[in-house]
Amino acid sequence: MNTLHYIGFDVHKKTISFCVKTAAGEIVEEGSLLAQRAVLRQWASARRQPWRGALEATLFSSWIYDTLKPYGEQLEMAHPAKMKAISAGKKKSDTLDARTIADLVRCDLLPACYVAAPRIRRVAQAFDFADTNKTEGAPSFA
Repeated sequence: MNTLHYIGFDVHKKTISFCVKTAAGEIVEEGSLLAQRAVLRQWASARRQPWRGALEATLFSSWIYDTLKPYGEQLEMAHPAKMKAISAGKKKSDTLDARTIADLVRCDLLPACYVAAPRIRRVAQAFDFADTNKTEGAPSFA
C-alpha cells in the first residue's frame, strides 16, 4: 500500500535540508542534499511513496521548484513573510525549518504563494534586465 508522504524543504544556496513525514507526523527520513539539479532528480526519482511537498520562496527556489515538481503529487511554494510569522521561535535550524514546513503541508496550513510558469518568469526576468540596463546605462544630464 502506498501511503502519502509530506516533505518540507529548507532551501539555501548550496544545500537543501529535507524532512519526510507520514500523515501521522512520524519522521520517515531527514537529511541534506547538495543544491544541484542532478542530485535533486536522483533523490526525487528514488522516492517509493507518493509525496506532497513545499519549500519557502527564496532567490534560489524557482529552479528547485521546477526540478522537483514533476516528481511529486503536489509541490507548493511557501510565502516567506507569512512563514516568518509562523516559525518565529528562538530555536531555529535547517532541520527544524524542514520539519515545520513538512507539518504545514501535512496539516494543510501552508501559506502558499503563486508560482508563475517558467515561461512567464523568463519574460519577467527579461523585462527586469532591460529595465536595469536602462536606468544604469542612462546618460546623466546633471
